[in-house]
Amino acid sequence: GIVSLLAAGMLLCPSAALAARFVDVSGDWSEVYINILSDKGIFTSEADGKFKPADPVTRAVLAAWLVKVLGLENQPVPEKPSFADVKPSDWFFKPVEIIRQNNYISGYADGFRPNQFISKGEVASIFARALTSPAPSESVVQSELAKYKDAAKVPAWARVGVAQLSGAGILLVGPDTQTIGADKIATRADTAALLYKLDEYIGKQDVAQAIKNATRPLPAQG
Repeated sequence: GIVSLLAAGMLLCPSAALAARFVDVSGDWSEVYINILSDKGIFTSEADGKFKPADPVTRAVLAAWLVKVLGLENQPVPEKPSFADVKPSDWFFKPVEIIRQNNYISGYADGFRPNQFISKGEVASIFARALTSPAPSESVVQSELAKYKDAAKVPAWARVGVAQLSGAGILLVGPDTQTIGADKIATRADTAALLYKLDEYIGKQDVAQAIKNATRPLPAQG
């Protein structure tokens, strides 16, 4: 009903004045994104209380965060690992299996490489797979990439994903919104900001669908 729709809408406008969950993000450009997702349970506190925003994000950590944002963490997974370098005893075993079976992140010939760093272009391509919108045409890709100073540095394989995120309003985050940095290694701060925008996008889509369902006329009674 209206109450549930209003509640859903409120989730899209979180307050920036959240209690800090980590001791090393105060004043960082990504602080608000990190704190909001921490309050939603996406990020958990480490023993040292640090988030380490400037550190590179690993494939395992990205898988774990993305699974939570997409609400997939309760999906069942096979007992036998799909990758030679991911064991059932590893903390990231379940999210890696979930992310694989939903075709968001694939592995390599030698395994998943959970501790490998990942580029911002790869993150954009992965996140684009979570969008409900169709892949953009080449003309739209060119138009979207033209907004950025370093569009020429976007690898060919990442152009569609980067353009799709840009068109959805997910890419414009960070201290420099005119540079993509697709060829750069993604930091934990970069990833947190993009995850926040992805979560916001998904929330808006859910609210729009709820409103559509609530206003749909009931079928005529015979």
